[in-house]
Amino acid sequence: MPFTPKVYQDGAAGNTPILAADLNALENEAAAEDILILGSAAANAFAVHTAALATHTAQIAAGDITNPASPAAAVIVPRWTPSTVYAASAMVTSPNGDNVTALAAHTSGSTFTPANWALSPVLSATFARSAAARFAPGRRWAFLGDSITYGSNAAALYSYVDVALRGAGARARDIADGSINAGVPGDTSNGALGRFDAQVAAFAPQAVHIQLGTNDVSQDVTLAVYSANMKAIVAKCKALGIPVTIGTVPPQAAGTAGLTDAHRLLRDSYNLWLRLWAPGAGVILADTSTAVTDPATGDMLAAYSSDGTHPTTEGHRLLGLAVAAAMKQVTDVQPAWFVSSPSKGCLVANPIMAGAGTIPTGWSDATWLGGSGTVPTFSLVADTSGTLTAGQWSQFAWTAAAAASQRVLSTGNFPGSPFAAGTVLLVCGRLQIDDVSGWLTAHVVGGGNAKVSVAIIDADSAVNVAVAMVDVDAAGTISFAKLVTVAAAHTNMALTLRANVPVGVSVNIRMGQVGVYNLTALGVGANN
Repeated sequence: MPFTPKVYQDGAAGNTPILAADLNALENEAAAEDILILGSAAANAFAVHTAALATHTAQIAAGDITNPASPAAAVIVPRWTPSTVYAASAMVTSPNGDNVTALAAHTSGSTFTPANWALSPVLSATFARSAAARFAPGRRWAFLGDSITYGSNAAALYSYVDVALRGAGARARDIADGSINAGVPGDTSNGALGRFDAQVAAFAPQAVHIQLGTNDVSQDVTLAVYSANMKAIVAKCKALGIPVTIGTVPPQAAGTAGLTDAHRLLRDSYNLWLRLWAPGAGVILADTSTAVTDPATGDMLAAYSSDGTHPTTEGHRLLGLAVAAAMKQVTDVQPAWFVSSPSKGCLVANPIMAGAGTIPTGWSDATWLGGSGTVPTFSLVADTSGTLTAGQWSQFAWTAAAAASQRVLSTGNFPGSPFAAGTVLLVCGRLQIDDVSGWLTAHVVGGGNAKVSVAIIDADSAVNVAVAMVDVDAAGTISFAKLVTVAAAHTNMALTLRANVPVGVSVNIRMGQVGVYNLTALGVGANN
């Protein structure tokens, strides 16, 4: 199979989408394609480390990776942590986002010591740029900003960038999918303008979201300078022929050190200018300011402030929803859908959830795979959201679940068995989560214990063969389409939808237009 790496960004503390729950999915994917997990490039990585990257750059020809050291499986790059024993050549992501290698064995102190580490050129921005260029066709966003874009003080998978991508329809867990986080803590509009070519344009994004102004305000950058920088960034985007969204500048919380009324007035002038200028410039605004503002004071709501400047996880989520709304106006990141009826090529006999009872014909409440706690109400419901183009939803509904609950809906065994090792499958479907009460709160506070996953299992052993979608958390609709490879031969396989619902939560979980296709048997190339 051609080299088709996935790039996962391992970013700021608390914003690392490589969790224990992901490892099975990564292992399953590793047999199908190389997976490279990269740390975010630091602001000066492109300029300072040019010489260090020269050797590696020479191994890249015509945009194709020829480096024989490219990993055949997942490479996990952990964040640096204090008071930790590191072996010589241990690789970590430094606090400023560089991937670095230990020069010698040592125990880390309370703060990161650059002298103990050297840049890891094999995990370089050059490699990332070439890898990103090899992603399958699809909408690739770049996010240009400061520490808020970087994900500071957000829980894992809940930076506003993560939430925005999910909210706009990108796949959970592999939300990177070629997208670029070009957030640099402390940066201003001028700094972002200066690094645009190297850290945004070089990755060939198909759309850009800009979230800048917080540090401009604190550094007393005049509106004339700020507006000129923002216009110049947008002009660069338009020169590349790519659409742009911009977020209004969020406020700081009352009592933040250094915050003055002059700063409040300056921020207001930025936002007023953005609102007046953007429509005529063909730029869609995301009202990220209003999303976290206390309407009584104009400052950031205390509940959404982690330190006066950076939002809490909930604040990031609200920013992300505002950005997702703007992204949807620019471009539809949903694929043209694959499933409209049963077909010979589809391994799911009833992909559109046909039936007249409470569970789709041919599907089952697979209690043997996981059935505990409060039993949900199963039903088949018509789509009223305009999402489905065929069929109906299969719905689980919990109302104030009396106990922590788990339920699994399963298809019958796929036809066409056995499935040989190396078989490539396309798994696709639409999910809709109606958060009646407590779902998202339980997911954030409970560390992800409110979740939905879609997986192909070995129907004889109940072991996961491949995870197509894990830990869906965003309320609303998500469409997913993922290539998975069968790592070992299996006689019988089936598709499952698993829901975990904490006590007290009320939620409706729906699935529709779901399919599995054997691309190997159909002769369809994985990169078409």
